[in-house]
Amino acid sequence: MVERGGETTTAPPGGGHHRVHPGNQPNGLSSADAWLEWVFFRVHTRCAAWVSRSFGDRSRRIFEILCALFAVGGLGLLVSLHAKYERETELSDNLKSAKHKSNSSSSIYAVHIIIEALGGEYNNRRSYWYSPEKGIVELSEKVRLELKVPTQTIQISESELGSWLWRALAGHDTILANAALIAFGAIGQLFIDDGSDRYYDLAKLGDTQNSWLFTKTAVTLKTLFLLFSTSTLAAYTLRETQTRMLRFAYLIKQFVSNHQSYLQLVIAHLLDSLVFAPITLGMLSFLYEFFNDQFLALLILSLVWGCELFAAISLRSPIAIRILPHIIILYLAALHFYIFCAPLGFHYLALFTTLAFIGHAMFFFWNHFELPALLAGRVSPTRPRAVYLSSLSMGTPSSSINNTTTGGLSSSSSTGGVAPQ
Repeated sequence: MVERGGETTTAPPGGGHHRVHPGNQPNGLSSADAWLEWVFFRVHTRCAAWVSRSFGDRSRRIFEILCALFAVGGLGLLVSLHAKYERETELSDNLKSAKHKSNSSSSIYAVHIIIEALGGEYNNRRSYWYSPEKGIVELSEKVRLELKVPTQTIQISESELGSWLWRALAGHDTILANAALIAFGAIGQLFIDDGSDRYYDLAKLGDTQNSWLFTKTAVTLKTLFLLFSTSTLAAYTLRETQTRMLRFAYLIKQFVSNHQSYLQLVIAHLLDSLVFAPITLGMLSFLYEFFNDQFLALLILSLVWGCELFAAISLRSPIAIRILPHIIILYLAALHFYIFCAPLGFHYLALFTTLAFIGHAMFFFWNHFELPALLAGRVSPTRPRAVYLSSLSMGTPSSSINNTTTGGLSSSSSTGGVAPQ
């Protein structure tokens, strides 16, 4: 690949050079589409050249195999831990015995659970309160004594929560909430006595009010809605920010060459870019309402962003465009389905496993389809994308084999925006 000013040339296997420039866009593309596709194709060729120089074919295959091993291992560990997670343990038996010792025929009672740290340090003790009535757990200890609320206190060691791996992957609060759900059923609240006013509503977590079919249908619809909304917003934000950046770069070059002041242009671009800050924050707040975990919501949104970015830059060969988006959507759907079906499950392990599966799929299609298509000239500056299919079945193949688009996992239309003039 040779760069000449604003042009990029690549040498195909048959000799000669193909020139690509935003002014020579393929049929069916607007000027904005051509500029954006030109930039993405340059990034793709540079990444391919760097990968080819830095890693040989054997090294790339090793990365692919390692991702597959991590994915299969993570899935096996997830299934094994979750199967053990739903069975009764010594902790759930202790909670059941505390329930029987109290006045279980009435809902006016409380169970105080104290988890002793392994080192025996008093400051590292964790305190929890359970009661069938939310008002009981919100009372102070002094008020509960004055009202003579029947209370049972359980002191357990941190080791009784499970192995270190179990505690590291699930967390103390989640393990205890799961044991309380097994012991007490989908009734009452588990209050975390750490000053944060956080609690687990076991009635919502158990969800025994609705039938199995209704619950799974609701989870499926929720999963599809989240996948569609997050992938669409991520693709839109990616396209619009890149288009505005290209327009700004073009205009700043014109202003500098004409010796004009570009202060107003910079201010206008910054104000224009600030529009996407509330969009991103709104996406995070929106996801937090579903996952109840800000860090998990941020990681899932980052994963969707990474998939959209990979699709926009490196998803170019016909087979990869037809198959890979569907595989990624399937993996993401499985992750969302597990999180919603198991609100007290191993969410971060499931996220790591999904990341390994998606990484393996990307490595596989990159090694077997994208690099060979670029080297063989099937993907070239004159035809940067051979064909385009929407991953969510929202569109149809392009009418011409030369038509290109910068769409990602969920986009079914060409890039919009204002093109440099």
